[in-house]
Amino acid sequence: MPASEVPASEAPEPTMDHAAMTPVDVTIVDFAFEPATVQVAVGQTVRWTNEGGQPHTVKSDDGTIASPIVLREPFEWTAEGDAGTSIAYICGIHPSMKGTIEITR
Repeated sequence: MPASEVPASEAPEPTMDHAAMTPVDVTIVDFAFEPATVQVAVGQTVRWTNEGGQPHTVKSDDGTIASPIVLREPFEWTAEGDAGTSIAYICGIHPSMKGTIEITR
């Protein structure tokens, strides 16, 4: 049976090519994560870059994200978990700096 005639219920689910996904960039400027909230897919990378002169870290409340001090080198983390998950994070040095990652698919 040609692929065009395969019933939808039997067709394979489309898969994402995680390597082809563009990283989501978060910039650390002054004492804020910009943007403060990002949406990513499972397997997509979030990349934090410090554009200021102060040292900062990226640390999630649940421990899934833990960077060394982010000064000049970007820090990358790849999203794991289930769609619908929300991960809150802070700067461990400046806890008033807060951000959120929403895993959407």
